[in-house]
Amino acid sequence: MERINGLPSSEDSADITGGTIDNTAIGGTTPAAGTFTTFKADITIITHSATENVTAVSMKGFVHVIDGAYVVTLPAAVVGMSGVFRASTAAEFSVKAGGSDHFEMFDGTVISDADKITSGGTKNEFLQIYCESANTWIVIAQNGPMTDGGA
Repeated sequence: MERINGLPSSEDSADITGGTIDNTAIGGTTPAAGTFTTFKADITIITHSATENVTAVSMKGFVHVIDGAYVVTLPAAVVGMSGVFRASTAAEFSVKAGGSDHFEMFDGTVISDADKITSGGTKNEFLQIYCESANTWIVIAQNGPMTDGGA
């Protein structure tokens, strides 16, 4: 399960139509009634301790710390999504694109749909990606060798 600052994450949302938040009436000093997501904007670190799927809500500029030899699979690439994936241990990790998505590397090389980028296995290697067009993850920064890990 994906974790944010050690706690299980969720993509659930709540429709708030009245009541209070932290003992303050909604619409007073809090936002007006509406739909609010359940994650906190100030939470930016997510730990991956298993091979798992990354949630769409966590691709809003969050840092994903991978603490072992795991494969994390990205959600469908939607314009504006971004994230950093960093190894906290000396273990090879992979970031896998979804079935209809691909990566574009610095040099313009395109890694096939549903393939993964694999690190070299050194602690603190990282990969920073963002989506500027549907189905495309652009690599904008990396530390260490990142290779086409295949499907």
